[in-house]
Parts: sequence; C-alpha cells; structure tokens
Amino acid sequence: MPPAEGRPFGRCFVLFAFLLFQIACQPASPPDQPSSLSAADSKTLQSKTGKDAAYFLRQIANMSRWARPYPNETAILRSSHTAKEPVDANVFNGEDYKIDGEVWRTLVDEKGPGCITRIWMPDSAAGRLRFYFDQEQNPRLEMDIQEFFSNWMPSASYLILSSTDTGCGQVSYFPFPFRKHCTVLCNTDDSEFQYQFNIRKFSESEDIISFSGQSDPSLLDALEEVHTFFTTPAIQKYQPLQKQEFSGTLQPNQNQMLVNLPGPGAIDYFEIQIKNPTMQILNNIQFEMYWDSMNLPSVHCSLRQFFCNIDLQNDWNSFPMGFLKEPGIFYCQFYMPFKKKAQLFLKNENTAPVEILFRYHTDIDPEKIPDEPLYLFVRSNKEDYYNGQIYPMMEFEGSGNFIGMDVIGYTESQFQKFFFLEGDEYVFVDGEALPSIAGTGMDHRFNADDRLKTTHFFWFPTHGCLEKVEYEDKKDEKRFFVSGSNLYRFSLLDDIPFYSSLIMLQEIGDPLQHIQAENPELNSQTLFNWVCFWYGKMSAAKTPRREQAFYFTVSQREDDAPTEKSPVMIGANLRLQLPRGKWWIHYAPVGNLNDVRHALQEVQ
Repeated sequence: MPPAEGRPFGRCFVLFAFLLFQIACQPASPPDQPSSLSAADSKTLQSKTGKDAAYFLRQIANMSRWARPYPNETAILRSSHTAKEPVDANVFNGEDYKIDGEVWRTLVDEKGPGCITRIWMPDSAAGRLRFYFDQEQNPRLEMDIQEFFSNWMPSASYLILSSTDTGCGQVSYFPFPFRKHCTVLCNTDDSEFQYQFNIRKFSESEDIISFSGQSDPSLLDALEEVHTFFTTPAIQKYQPLQKQEFSGTLQPNQNQMLVNLPGPGAIDYFEIQIKNPTMQILNNIQFEMYWDSMNLPSVHCSLRQFFCNIDLQNDWNSFPMGFLKEPGIFYCQFYMPFKKKAQLFLKNENTAPVEILFRYHTDIDPEKIPDEPLYLFVRSNKEDYYNGQIYPMMEFEGSGNFIGMDVIGYTESQFQKFFFLEGDEYVFVDGEALPSIAGTGMDHRFNADDRLKTTHFFWFPTHGCLEKVEYEDKKDEKRFFVSGSNLYRFSLLDDIPFYSSLIMLQEIGDPLQHIQAENPELNSQTLFNWVCFWYGKMSAAKTPRREQAFYFTVSQREDDAPTEKSPVMIGANLRLQLPRGKWWIHYAPVGNLNDVRHALQEVQ
C-alpha cells in the first residue's frame, strides 16, 4: 500500500483551487470566413523560391537535422483537448462556418509561416476535410476523412496510414507548409469527434511556400527519396561500407570502452551482435555514451531499453533503429556528432560472461558536422504510478529537440483493461506557464486508438506496438483485468524544439472516471517503464521557469514536503478524495523542489 501522504482516501471529493489558474490552450478565433487571395499575391506565391512541401519531405530523410538547433522554430499541437477534463472530444479551435447551408467546424486556424507535420484521427472519424491556404476562398484540398487517410496521395502511402494499415487509429505525416495562413475545416456531426494536428511554426523571415496541390510535379522525386529511406533498413544501407569494430567477451561487472574517438566527427551508424541474447541479458547490459567534455553520460540505459524494450521474438525496423532475429543484430542510424571526443561503453551486469561484436561507421564531413552540435540523449526510468494522477516523464534544462519515446505500461485492475492509456500528455516548452502541447490520450499519442482494443503486435518506421498483454485473473474471489503494452513513437517533422527547458508530464488514466465509478480504484497502480530520446545541450546556468506544474503530497503534518516521486498537479487542478478532517497540501514547482509551499484544506 502507498504511504498515507500520497494516497487518495474516502468518498469526499475535493476540487482544490488555491492557485487562481486555468489551462486555456485555445488559439484566437478565425475570421468570419475565408477570404480570397489577390491576383498579385497568387502570382508572388507561384514565383517565389523557398521551402516547399518537397523540401520538407526531403528533411524527413535527413538524420543529421536533429543534431542542429532550429532558430526561432516552435512546435504546437491543435487537438480536441479541453481544459474541462476529461472531455477530449468535440472541441474545436475556432468558430463554426456556415457554407452553403452546412456547418463546418474549425480544426486548425493558424497564421504562417508554418507547416502541418502530423495529423491523427481515430478510425471512427467521419466527415469531410477542407484545407484552405493563405486565406483563399476555395480549398486547395477537400475530401472525405477516410479517403484522406487511404488514397488521396498513393505515392505517399508509407507516410499516410489508415486504420486498415494500423489496426486502429489513422495518421498522416505528409507535410502541408503554409506561408500566410492555414485553416482546416470539417463538417462532422460526431459528438465524440477527436483529432490531433502537430504544427511547426517559423519566424516571419523564413521563406515558406504554401502547399500547391497534389499534382505538384516536384513532390514525386521527393516522395521517392523518402520511400527509399523508409524501405532500406540501416543495416542494409551501411552493409557495404567499411566499419571499425570491437570483438570480445565481457566478464561480469566489466565496463568495456567500445569507442574512443578524437573529434570532430560523427558516428552515424552502429550495430551490436550478442551471442545467444535474452531479454534478461540485455536488461543487465548498461549502455553509456559521452561526448566532448561531458562528465556524465548523455545516454544511460540498458541495451534493451535503448532498443525500445523489444522482446527478441520478431524482426523489427523503425527508421532510426532495428533488430534482426537471425543473426541477432541490433542496429542504429542516429546521427551523433562531436567536436572533441566520443566515448561509448558497455557494462556487463550479468553473472555470466557475454560475447559481443560491435561495429560502427563514422562521418568526418565538415559540411555536415554542426559548429555547436546537439548531442544524443537517452534516459530511462521505471516507477509504480497511481492511476488518476500526473507524473513527469522528462525534465531537461538546456536546448534541443525531443524526438521519441518508448513506454511500457502494465496494470492489474478491477475497473477495465488498458485504463492507463486514457491519460493525456502535457508538454511545457521553455518555461511557459501553460503547456503548448496537450494531448487527448496516451493511445492517441502513439497513433493508436480505443485503448488498443483491435490491435496487437505491429510496427511501422514511425510507431508501433511491440507487445500487448491482456487476460483476466482472480484474486480473493475478485476478477482482475491484467493488461500491458509496449508502445514506441519516433518523430519525423513533428519533433519538439526547445531553447531553455522542456518538461513532459503524463497523466496515468483519467481521474474523473475513477471518481465517478461506483467503486473508485484510486489506489490501483500501473507499472511504467519508459525511455525518452532527444538531442540536447545542457544549460550552463539556471533558466527562468514559469511553469504552473507542481509536485504535491497530502498529509496531516504542517511541515511535510513533496519529492521527485510525487505526483504533479497542473495549476490549481488538484483532484483528491479525502476523509473528513484537516489536511495540508504541500507543493513545489517541478523546476524547484526547494520552493515548498503549503495550503490547509478542511473537509467537512
């Protein structure tokens, strides 16, 4: 059982509001109706040269871009999320339009320059979509939702996946750049309509060319390049190239240096072959990377965690990494630059020796190596979390680009299967008070849907489900649902740039559904094992922080304090069930645990 301070009690529900704060991430309302673009503006758009859809497509295949800072670029999410939790459906980002007697809802209404980089919807989504660019009166793209995710651009089928492809959920990674403005409308009448649009925003000086239509001939060559990139596994691409290698036996507790290179340079590929690998062996081999003058490793996790906790039963290939069951080779093509030195280590924490073969390829092209590179960071964690609460997945002070995540969740519940997938994510970028990214559920975050009810093992270059467990069990005459999943997602153009800090929070399940249930299970737990991937450079000094995100704990002691293992509340949105009496709420900013504050709440 959890300690008293962290456990919600009883049947008296308290909605706490000692901070006068409310999440409100809605954009400004759109104009009354799309207006026509002048002939002069249209001619200017057609004649300009700059970053068009073909350019953004080619960036997908550029593995080195993550290692560079993105000056004046931001990432936002427009979704059906609302501050009135847990309503994550039928929420729209602007006013309704009435066109030819039909109501159209606003999904996106953004000023440019920008680019839509990802679109997700559930397999049940119905209606028609209209894409307006640069305030033109007529949409440049209009079609049914199911058509959009199936065959509107056949040559981009590997970037646009329907629910038939995935088993649940549908997603598009085709880029839609816009120079002045972009509006996306839908004529849905679904009361449970859900969606996510990831959008990249640029500075006014960035030369962006708006999407010109699916018949643009410049798209075909770019789409072919990306298709080759996705369909050629890294191990095949690097197979003919000369590589350096280490071969040997790691004794128990031996910490072996595999790479010790002077800079400047970049490791752009490596592969590891282990004799007779098992999941336990991989869990007990620690992987570390040091770059330049680092005293602490930027990559620190087990070898299995680095490769998304794969179960070794199937071949697997995502675009940055993969695994071949025969002959048991793990491979990775992250681009990892350095200026002075690079050091990679494996430590064998097994009780028996392990035979390994490690090969790697380096790139010394000075044109590709950034003057001030961002370094690959990989961090893992494992905790038991209480359903219905919010917890931090990552906190980093510095600059960088967040690029991916792998999450294993496992729970036993009397309530329902895969309950933990109901939780939303919240991302605070550069110390912002409100999260600029607020999702609609963990299953949606990983491009799935409906708590994986129709999906088992599957993988794509960008995302997948590497394992799914679900069965019923009995304990003390009570029925339990046992469920678990291993989900991963790597970014294409939908990575998250940041310049001073990044905080990523994850809600475990939905607290209001617990509270409204006949027999609330607020004490049930979910075992979480997660891995975060990002490129970054740590800040040399403390940066200003304004996030309204607070670790908290509850007790009857006046002088208590939260810890880094405590749950988090966003603003004043603290939901607890407490028995009658006087209770102290102790809270501190996620960025500064030493700044502990206290509030007294009396429950009648």
